[in-house]
Amino acid sequence: MERPNTISGLCVILFGMLGAAFTILGLLFWVMAVPIRGGPSWAFLPVGLLAWLLCLAFSAASRRREARRARLRAEGVAVPGEILSVDRLAWINWNTSTLWNWPGVHSPWRLRCAYRYGGERYQVKSDLLWREPVRGGWRPTVYLDPGNPRRAVVDLDTVPLTL
Repeated sequence: MERPNTISGLCVILFGMLGAAFTILGLLFWVMAVPIRGGPSWAFLPVGLLAWLLCLAFSAASRRREARRARLRAEGVAVPGEILSVDRLAWINWNTSTLWNWPGVHSPWRLRCAYRYGGERYQVKSDLLWREPVRGGWRPTVYLDPGNPRRAVVDLDTVPLTL
């Protein structure tokens, strides 16, 4: 399974898996007439449906955000960015190698950048980076919408990553 680029993409995967699990359990318990303590045998089905609906909502938001980012990369004004912080999101773990995982070992990074346009200073957060950015004096490219300079995206192709 491919690692998500955004928090919304992570939520799509999470709620999709929860929706599948609860739907399968609900159908099995319903067909086998297994009673659930304090409720009917089909009680897991609404939970699965709710998880599927959340998955669809996050998927639509993620697709809309990705289309806006692609438009900014294609039509936006490129300006140099300034790195304000490189944050490790230790609460996200994407472990594919072993059964056990320590917090922060397989976690993504996120850049917070500042940029100037029209005499004003703005800030933007990048998508998730699954390899550590190189520390040092480099400046990523930021693409912005000239009509709304607050709407911007960091070009991750201009971010040097460690091996």
